[in-house]
Amino acid sequence: MARAALNWSLADLSNAAGVHRNTISNFETGKYGGSEEALAAIRRALEDAGIEFLGERQSLAALMTKWFVGDPSRIELCGMKPDTNPEFIAELLISDRHTNIATPAKYLIEIFEGATDPIGQEILALLRPVAGVEFISENGGGAGVRLR
Repeated sequence: MARAALNWSLADLSNAAGVHRNTISNFETGKYGGSEEALAAIRRALEDAGIEFLGERQSLAALMTKWFVGDPSRIELCGMKPDTNPEFIAELLISDRHTNIATPAKYLIEIFEGATDPIGQEILALLRPVAGVEFISENGGGAGVRLR
């Protein structure tokens, strides 16, 4: 997600981190967990480029879980039964972020767009740049969305 936020290719990250592009690709697709050295180099390169890694308590899934728990009726916004585990919903909604981030991010943004509470706004703030979502004026009228 960090590479997508920077609009970097595999080659860009490979050059910045000094890690082979196949290692990065295999890590992103879940084929390889990555060595500690490679992961540290990738993280340093991304942080040097301005990416901030959030701790577990501030992760997107944790924030989403907290948002659902704060008002269980929000669970139905995702087409789930009211008694569905909020943590399961949060994980489900972001589960395919490694393979196609634009689609789930766009869907999540639609869900959280009307959120006026601080947690909902924080979720939106995390989703927009990570997904490469840019809000634009469309034809001089209302708001539009451009996905990179």
